[in-house]
Amino acid sequence: MPNQSLASLSKLEFILGIPRVKLRKIAKTSGKYYEPYDLHKKNTPKWRHIDNPGWDLKIIQKKILKKILNKSVDILSTGMMGGISGRSIVENAKMHIGKECIGIIDIKECFPNTKHLRIYKVWKDFFGCGKKTLWIITQLTTFQDRLPQGAPTSPLLCNFALLPVYKEMEIYTNENNLTLSIFVDDITISGKNIDVKNAIRPIINILIKKGYAVRNRKVKIISSGYRQKITGIIVNRKSSIGRKKIQEIRNLILETARLKDYISSNELDIINGKINSTKQVSKTQGLKLEKFAEELLIKPIQQTEKGNKDTIRSCSKYNRNHNFILRG
Repeated sequence: MPNQSLASLSKLEFILGIPRVKLRKIAKTSGKYYEPYDLHKKNTPKWRHIDNPGWDLKIIQKKILKKILNKSVDILSTGMMGGISGRSIVENAKMHIGKECIGIIDIKECFPNTKHLRIYKVWKDFFGCGKKTLWIITQLTTFQDRLPQGAPTSPLLCNFALLPVYKEMEIYTNENNLTLSIFVDDITISGKNIDVKNAIRPIINILIKKGYAVRNRKVKIISSGYRQKITGIIVNRKSSIGRKKIQEIRNLILETARLKDYISSNELDIINGKINSTKQVSKTQGLKLEKFAEELLIKPIQQTEKGNKDTIRSCSKYNRNHNFILRG
C-alpha cells in the first residue's frame, strides 16, 4: 500500500489541496461534467469514443494523477508499461526483441469493461480509502459505472485494476519461460514457438475469469521468420519502425519539398515529430530521416495553420447512456 493512505477524507482534502465541499459537490454530479464525442484521427479508418471530462473535473483528475497515482507506480509490475512515466511503447517492445515467437492478445474494450466496482476496489485495496473517501474518489474517476476514456486518471487506474490479472498471467509465463508485458490493453508474450502457442489459451482464460473479453481476430502468433510487430515497432532483431513506415515519412518529406511553395511551422512540426518518434525507436533510422529532411526542406515560414486535422462528431456509440444517473 502507498505511504499516503487515504483512510480519511481530511487526508484526501489535504493531498489534493481542494476543500471537501467542492470535492463532494463535483463527485455528486460528476457525470454532468462530461461532454462525450467521437474522434476520427487523420489517416485512420476508425472512430474512437472519448468521454471528455470538463475542465473543473479534469483539474481534479490531474491532481489525483499527479499527487496520488503517479507516486504509487512502484506497486505495479515492471512489465506494465502504459500510462507510466519512463515506460513507453519503445520499452515495451524492447522486452521482446529477438525472440523466436511472439503472441499478441488485445483486451476488448478495456476501459468500458473496467467497471465502477473494480475501480472502487482499487481505491480500497491499493490506497486504503475509507468509506467516505471511497465514494467521492470513485465518482471523480469513473463515468456511467465504468472507466472513462479520455480522463487523465484512466490509464494508470486501468493498470491498477489489471494488476491482479497481470500477476496471475505473470505466474504462468514465468513457469513457462515466457516474457510478458502489457501496454494499456495490448498483452504481449514471447519465447519459444511451442511455449507461446501453448500459452495463448491459458492467458485468455485468465482474462475471461477476471471479467474481461478478448478480440479473437486480434490474437496473433508471429514466428521470427515473419515481421514481428508490437504496438507499431518491429522487434525481430532490433527495434525498428519498419521499412513501410520509413518510406511513408520519406514520401511525406518529398511531397512537402516538391509541392509546397513554403513550409509552415505546423507542417515542419509534424515532420519533426515523426522523425523524433523514429529516433526513440531507432536512433540510426531517425538520424537518416533527419539528414534527408535537412537536405530537402527549406527553412519554414513561421506561420501556423489553424484547424484540427482530426474530425469530431457527436458520440453515437454511447449516445443513449450519456445522461447522468445519480448514485448514492
